[in-house]
Amino acid sequence: MIIKKRRGEDGYNIFTIRIPSELRQKLQALADECGMSRNAIIGEILSQSMESIVVK
Repeated sequence: MIIKKRRGEDGYNIFTIRIPSELRQKLQALADECGMSRNAIIGEILSQSMESIVVK
């Protein structure tokens, strides 16, 4: 029997942002180059940025 978790029960959240077309194209190019999904690339960028950001 396969039990599928409901949305949000897998530890992930979905949200929407608006970005310029040029940035979307850059993200897609990077995703294609790395063989990753755009979602995975954005997650990796956010994760690494959160570790190094300093807010003054």
